[in-house]
Amino acid sequence: MDTRRSTPVRHNTIPPEACSTDLRRRLLRESPFFADLTGGDIDRVNARFNDVGYEPGRAIIREGDPATRLGIVAAGVVKLFNYGDSGNLVLIDVLGPGDHFGSIAGFGPDTYQESAQASDLVCALQIDASVFRTLLETIPAIAVRAVEVLSNRLRLSHELVRQLGAHNAESRVAYVLKRLATRFGRSWEHMTLIDVSLSREEIAAMAGIQTETCSRILSAMRRDGIVEAGRGWVAVRDPARLE
Repeated sequence: MDTRRSTPVRHNTIPPEACSTDLRRRLLRESPFFADLTGGDIDRVNARFNDVGYEPGRAIIREGDPATRLGIVAAGVVKLFNYGDSGNLVLIDVLGPGDHFGSIAGFGPDTYQESAQASDLVCALQIDASVFRTLLETIPAIAVRAVEVLSNRLRLSHELVRQLGAHNAESRVAYVLKRLATRFGRSWEHMTLIDVSLSREEIAAMAGIQTETCSRILSAMRRDGIVEAGRGWVAVRDPARLE
């Protein structure tokens, strides 16, 4: 069978409503916002979050809406995007379990700076702005961590802009693939599969280049034995050469 014609990407099959208590507590303990909390405080935080299920393609937050919720991906994949000055879609990031999205007015912009959409079945933990502020007031450790998390996110955003602005198109694609492989890679047929469905358009958007240019670069990388790719998937065959 020609593997290029079938995707090896594993989609989430956990029902969106299946965010168990144990899963919620584990994710909150691992979240950078709440990493320093004791078991009792984690239980207090857990009681303030709601779990919400989303079908593939459904919007979770929309760019420009008031920033009233903070979310954590519990299961599935969420894609963050916005529209550039020319109106073109810009894929900002791909999120997996444990990653956060959205913001709270007063701890960032008053409106969402990007949209979030479910890529497959998604279960997300969400908390409203007023409830989150209450936690900040009653558990000071969360306020300290919130500042650190938001500062780190800003630093990463600046690093991404620097990386994409300082290199040619081929290096941009390599940077995007390396970053995704680090976050979502799993072993598959002696390669590292980026276990997320990604179109050529989305990879191009993350690299800040035209889709046609991205397709040419991926085809060249495949001919050179650096990656293997098919419709909606990419696997890294030679990480040293990608680097």
